Amino acid sequence: LSSLFRAAVSGPRWLVWLLLDAPCRLGRWVLGEARGIRQHLRERQDDYGFLYMLLSLGVPLLAGLHDVLAQMLRAEEPPLTPPPLPPHQAQPLPLAQRALY
Repeated sequence: LSSLFRAAVSGPRWLVWLLLDAPCRLGRWVLGEARGIRQHLRERQDDYGFLYMLLSLGVPLLAGLHDVLAQMLRAEEPPLTPPPLPPHQAQPLPLAQRALY
């Protein structure tokens, strides 16, 4: 087991360096991306403020319109059950008349 470990450690130095340096490179990349996002937000803060105000007004309005349209569509739907038959018609209706109910 120790010879296997010794062979792995004394193996290619670039592989060891690559494995040990990977977390540092990942950290530098994340910091660079965060710096770029921060700069982007600072340069366009007025645009994002306007977008926030627009969304804070528009989304509740759209939700209200959605509810009103849903109520209107529910009011126009035909009922799922057929209307009750008149009491004087005890026998079933012919097929042509059943289509009307």
